[in-house]
Amino acid sequence: PSRGRLGGSLIIVALGAILFLQYRILVRPAAAPPEAPASSIDWRAHALRLGQRNLHDAAARAWQRHLDTLPASDREGRGKILYQIAGELMLAGDYQEAVSSFWQAERLLGFSSELAPKIAEAVGECLERLGKFDEKDREMRERAVGGAVADAAGEIAAEIGLEKITMHELERRIARDAELQLSWQYALPPEQEKEIRKQLAAQYEDPSKKLGRLYELVAQQLLYRRGRELEIDKAPELQELLGRTKAQLVAAAVVARDLKDKIKPSAMDLGAYFSANREKFQTPPRATVRVVPLPSKEEAEKLIAAATTEDALAAAAVKDGKDGSIVAERIAPQDPIGGLGPVPALSKAIFAAKEPGLLPAPVEAGGAFFVVFVRALEPPATPEFEAVKGQVLDAYYQEKQRELQETLVKELFAKYGALVHDDVVLRKKPPAAEKQPEEQRAQ
Repeated sequence: PSRGRLGGSLIIVALGAILFLQYRILVRPAAAPPEAPASSIDWRAHALRLGQRNLHDAAARAWQRHLDTLPASDREGRGKILYQIAGELMLAGDYQEAVSSFWQAERLLGFSSELAPKIAEAVGECLERLGKFDEKDREMRERAVGGAVADAAGEIAAEIGLEKITMHELERRIARDAELQLSWQYALPPEQEKEIRKQLAAQYEDPSKKLGRLYELVAQQLLYRRGRELEIDKAPELQELLGRTKAQLVAAAVVARDLKDKIKPSAMDLGAYFSANREKFQTPPRATVRVVPLPSKEEAEKLIAAATTEDALAAAAVKDGKDGSIVAERIAPQDPIGGLGPVPALSKAIFAAKEPGLLPAPVEAGGAFFVVFVRALEPPATPEFEAVKGQVLDAYYQEKQRELQETLVKELFAKYGALVHDDVVLRKKPPAAEKQPEEQRAQ
């Protein structure tokens, strides 16, 4: 009986729960309507504001968000926004992405749009700033003659069996040569790097130079194939040399990576460096002289006594209608003197003169005796900073590069527990013939 009552109670509880749930569902108030979405950001206004604050990376991203709101059918609108994105990327220094966006804009706007000339100019500037002068020239030619250059780029310039080398591959290899050459110049001033890039690109403006480079590449590939056939590449000596070369290149790459972005002098840095090192940038003293070489001291002394002016010296040096004197203008102490070449003793005597005029005694040098008339002397001078700014920049980079490299090496000595035993290397070994004390006692 108790079990029956318990079961009945459970049934009543279950029915009550069901009725309660039905009641909650039926009388529950209707759900509140969803809130209206927050007002969307005006990405165009945001991008303009970022650009005005010179936050060009962020501005480019904001313009991209605005671009995403435009329909694909709005080609002109999307093209103009891509042009804005490219401009911000260019100002941010991201020239590769800028070129990509300029080209996308051009495809949407058309090559005859009002922005086309500006896009062409901007793309050329980006390629120049990237040091890709060959690609800039090619871009300009393609725009001038349509697709003819693109077709020519696919022309086969050389063949090695089934392997083909196209003009585009050749030009890419030449451009890559320049990049690799500059990749180790980790402390070049930006202006100097840009100038070197121009010079490297100018080397191959002449098609005959490109042809010469092509012959080198083909010859190198043929010799390499022959070496593989002979298994020279497996020779132990070559493998050792390759290992050492690899170690040197990796070490140079480590230095390049660690130092490349650490040397960025401001105008104040360069000015301070110039002020502290003025003597490095002095122009050397210079002299203009007339020199008469003679075979004996007696002849030289006789000429000095007879010719007290330069005109008299010049007239006395003429024999058989030939002028035996040598005139050297504005020479520095290390410069050669006319056709005589470097004569240290003669240069020393010239620049030891206190004032212009005839030196009182002949100068002996190289088996001859020289009568010297100093026409003019120019003392050393320190030019203004602007006149030697390029030299100051080079010297600053070299000095900082040396300091930073020394610091880096010291840090690596400590990190890897390196130790050099100077005393072991510098210890002098006794001569082979000399016996050690122990050997003498043993005998």
